[in-house]
Amino acid sequence: MSPKSIKVDLDFENTINYIRDWIENNTYSLVEQTIQNGIQYRFGTAYGERKINVYDSKTKPGTRIVFNDPIFEDSERIATDLSRKFGEQTVSTKAKKKTTDVGIKSLLKYKNLPRIGSDESGKGDYFGPIIICAVLFEKKTEVEVEKILNTKSFGIRDSKQFTDIQNRNLAQGIENILPDFEIFKYSAFDYNKLHDRKTSNLNRLIGLGHSAAIENLLARRPKKANALETNSLTAIVDQFDTKTMPRLHDLKEKYPLFSQIQFMQAPKADASDLAVASASIIARAAWLEELEILSDEIGFNIAKGAGPKVDKDARKILSDHGVEWLHKNAKFDFKNTTRIVQ
Repeated sequence: MSPKSIKVDLDFENTINYIRDWIENNTYSLVEQTIQNGIQYRFGTAYGERKINVYDSKTKPGTRIVFNDPIFEDSERIATDLSRKFGEQTVSTKAKKKTTDVGIKSLLKYKNLPRIGSDESGKGDYFGPIIICAVLFEKKTEVEVEKILNTKSFGIRDSKQFTDIQNRNLAQGIENILPDFEIFKYSAFDYNKLHDRKTSNLNRLIGLGHSAAIENLLARRPKKANALETNSLTAIVDQFDTKTMPRLHDLKEKYPLFSQIQFMQAPKADASDLAVASASIIARAAWLEELEILSDEIGFNIAKGAGPKVDKDARKILSDHGVEWLHKNAKFDFKNTTRIVQ
């Protein structure tokens, strides 16, 4: 997979301060070193080491940022934030740009058509569950959600592009106008039982959650007065794995209704299709509510993500509530556990 890069109209000093601050607050084991025409940051995440290069443009104003690992879970969040404020996001290879463009164009034909969008939240967070949301869209739904998200001014935006307060308010507004939606949850305890890096595949676990959410949503549709024919629907999932979901779609015995509808995955669907963006926003709001419940239970606001602040909170929780609480409410296969449980 090719590197992703963005160009921002921000001077080199302010850019590296932003990147350094983000890494220190959201990851761990930061290593900073000088490279030709710039600085490289190496840092740990729950899924391994990642790298970001920041280059000072000597001939043109602005700074270039290269994500050496496009799979870095939060590269999109950093890129979107910086490009929205200071410049346009670009991709460093024509092949990658072509793939992205094809994905966006393939989704345009579904605009204003009945469909289901599905996305997840919490996969990269040490504390709390994984929430998967599937939403049902109809033509009138599209128009109303466009008004709520103000897409004419800002385009389609997913949960990563909003603050927590904005996300929860938007989710409430979207929920009120949806014909139907379904929330599927893996509690941290369920996750720890079902997922083991040696015996289980995370993508399959996520895929099963999407399939179950879509199946449950379809199962209620005959009860709706405005029910549409099931085979006229397409389910769109933000692409996370090219093999798992298509295989699950073929499991007619386990998912008889999901198997009847059309299905597609698309890269960046959460930022290209309004139904998937809505699912992303509702899933994140539901996850934030779950984290708030856990925070109330232990008496302070638990940090999000999997960085140093999370380690600090986890150590306090371990001291006050014991490892049993963590095993019930935190994803134990994350490297955070290795660092805090000695």
